Amino acid sequence: MFEKFTEKAIKVMTDAQNEALALKHAKLAPEHVFIGILNQKSGIASKFLKATGMTYDFVRLELEKINFE
Repeated sequence: MFEKFTEKAIKVMTDAQNEALALKHAKLAPEHVFIGILNQKSGIASKFLKATGMTYDFVRLELEKINFE
């Protein structure tokens, strides 16, 4: 499915899928991709989000509140 993605994009999507599974969410949502981006140590999107004050922990706590059934 990800054959046209860069290695970084594949890592983001893998992290997003893992987050959705860990939270027992039935669907992969943009919020999971968002946290997948925040989980990266490098990359423009990750640096931008972190510069705005967004943190992995904050988004993870918010995701725990959402029911994706």
